[in-house]
Amino acid sequence: MCIGCMGVGKSMKAFIILSLLLVFSGIPDNVSGGKSPVVENQTIVFTTIFPQNVQFFHMMSDIYTEAFKRMGYGFKLISQPGERAMIDANEGIVDGEAGRIMNIDGNGTLT
Repeated sequence: MCIGCMGVGKSMKAFIILSLLLVFSGIPDNVSGGKSPVVENQTIVFTTIFPQNVQFFHMMSDIYTEAFKRMGYGFKLISQPGERAMIDANEGIVDGEAGRIMNIDGNGTLT
């Protein structure tokens, strides 16, 4: 199945729900009377293996953008090939990787 043709399955829905729970748990917002931290001109940058023409890319981007906005940060999601996305995240070139794969085996195959 091609990634571009992929629908959002149960595991992806679970990932989105878990991400939202982790991001929003314990973070006060204006609704609960708390104040979001003020971070001026700081943007969090994540990579992902999903291409920009896939609906899931935009779903992740929207979720992370809103979550970081509530914490006072900007957010940018960049599409990169799998190994490059992992290397950039591991080396601190970007702040993290959205929808990260488990690893790459000795033959360069994503597993």
